[in-house]
Amino acid sequence: APAAPRRLSVPGRSLPERIVVATSDGVELIGDYFPSPEPSGAPVVVLVHGADGSRADFQPLVERLLRTPTARPAVVAIDLRGHGESVRVGERTLAVRTLRPEPGAGAGSWQGLVEDVAAVLRWLGGRAEIGDRAVIVGVDVGAVAAARAVAEVTGRADRANVVGLVALSPDELHGVAFGTRTFPALVSRGVQALALAAEDGPAGPPQGVRAFEAGLGTARVQAEVFAAGGHGMALFERRADVEARVLGFLRRMLGGTRNFGLALGDGAVLRGAVDLSLDPGGPAVILVPDVGKDRTSLRRLRGVLAERLPYDEVVIDPRGSGELQLSDAAGEGEAVVGVSLADDVPPEDPRSWWALVRDLEALV
Repeated sequence: APAAPRRLSVPGRSLPERIVVATSDGVELIGDYFPSPEPSGAPVVVLVHGADGSRADFQPLVERLLRTPTARPAVVAIDLRGHGESVRVGERTLAVRTLRPEPGAGAGSWQGLVEDVAAVLRWLGGRAEIGDRAVIVGVDVGAVAAARAVAEVTGRADRANVVGLVALSPDELHGVAFGTRTFPALVSRGVQALALAAEDGPAGPPQGVRAFEAGLGTARVQAEVFAAGGHGMALFERRADVEARVLGFLRRMLGGTRNFGLALGDGAVLRGAVDLSLDPGGPAVILVPDVGKDRTSLRRLRGVLAERLPYDEVVIDPRGSGELQLSDAAGEGEAVVGVSLADDVPPEDPRSWWALVRDLEALV
């Protein structure tokens, strides 16, 4: 008897919903769907495996993303046509070995992988609980198909707005190529990307990473080619730095940043930002820059901490830097930049160094 198909699972969580997504050319895509605990507005991660793979390839990433019951993102992973369980198109059976590169092969064409990803995005567009932020993680030809689908998809799929792409060992295979309009369309949609590959992978020179870098520009893509690390999800498993970068990218795209202003008792307004993790069950880390510097000076530290999923981050402009709002003698707000703190004023004075302590107490 054939072996039972491997499904994704996460210790401590219910099994995912088994979903069937119909493509426009009649292929039945089989997948796993982990709903978010949030009743509405949930961000979503879409997982697209590579050639000769299946959705089970993403088991390590799914475990890392959903390791607590309260993890925010929804996760959906499908088997592409001819792979895993996605082998039915009407009365016909598809198989990887019979897929052909020519578009004229219909449902049996590798070109149909673009439609597979687009069908999943349309499916997400019909789910009321899904919010407007999605990131796709794709491997080799799956990453190329995902980029094409995001660039070309219209209609209900806009509900699940793809804000980011993670491309692991991206590669144009079996006739599935980026196309001349793909990257301009991604730029116009505001998509950002993380593209990683290793030179010791089986796909040869990692030209796909360079294509992302050239097509999106350095401001929109983080791209790196390693000397070693393997191919696709092997990068995630063999290199801790890749795991950290993937999770950090997902956090920045899906966790969200919120700026805030905290009114204080002495008339000042403490300004800062909260970087939300993907897991609300973790602690918060408060970052306080040197006096005389604002929160932008901590950009590198924030990037390092963003790779540790359990943490929310709170970063502030300390009194004496950034923009501080004080009340003048007439009781009206006055914007004061670069306030000088002093030793020769009473502790209760807004310009006293002791005010820094009170600011942190109020923030906590």
